[in-house]
Amino acid sequence: MLRKYLTIGEFSKLTDLPSRTLHFYDQNGVLKPVKVDPKTNYRYYSVSQILDANLIKAFKFLGVPLNQIEEVQTYTPEELLRFLNKQEDVLEDKIRQINEVQKNLQIMKQNFTQQYIESASKEVYIKTFEKQNLLKITIRESSEIGVWSQVLNNIVQSHEQFNKQTIFGGILPFESYQYYEEIKYDSIFIPVITEIEDKYLPSNIERITLEAGEYAVIAFAIHSDEFMEMYNKLRNYVEKHKLNVASHIYEYFYPLNFKMNNASRFDIELKVKILK
Repeated sequence: MLRKYLTIGEFSKLTDLPSRTLHFYDQNGVLKPVKVDPKTNYRYYSVSQILDANLIKAFKFLGVPLNQIEEVQTYTPEELLRFLNKQEDVLEDKIRQINEVQKNLQIMKQNFTQQYIESASKEVYIKTFEKQNLLKITIRESSEIGVWSQVLNNIVQSHEQFNKQTIFGGILPFESYQYYEEIKYDSIFIPVITEIEDKYLPSNIERITLEAGEYAVIAFAIHSDEFMEMYNKLRNYVEKHKLNVASHIYEYFYPLNFKMNNASRFDIELKVKILK
């Protein structure tokens, strides 16, 4: 025969809710014990309240505020069904977002690991990339790269729906340059691994997508004196193999130690899309 009451300790173990959380729920009228001993002030719960506790945990995971959870308990069956249907939609959206983040993290991990291996060779290679979401901002002078990269980074850090990472890059015309000083970046970007809603973006920030497909790539440790050597090696490879490529090249900066203030320890990846 089932026991009529459970102590708060027993109920805590069965529901995986700490006692202090149960006290908090009691104080806020979300999950009140069925009995409180007037002499000892011990709280007791019924077995049927385990289902209530599990529903509250599910609602909390979905971001439902406590005051609404309390209100839900007063709903009619029809109102409760509509509410549960809505929360099911929210859950499916969260699952989609989590799956998307997981997929992009796996891609990033694979690319990041491989990039270090290939940067040691300093040779051009062909690689297939998945599409990637980017936040882009147009710049007027190449000297503004550091300033605008910080602007983009601040925007990303200020919104929970954006991923937190320190990778950034620049977009420049894939043309012939004799000196590094001749290079004029059109814009800079930061990759983001979740879908971005336009309402979160300032007017000068553009959402773009790096197209999936094959790219001609070269990766190397950052040294200003060899940048042009690596850049020209990529151009020579494209010309030698008569590749039809896009008009602009993407330059990625990968921090070796994930510290933005240590620019001397960055790797660079240059990649240009091969057109069919």
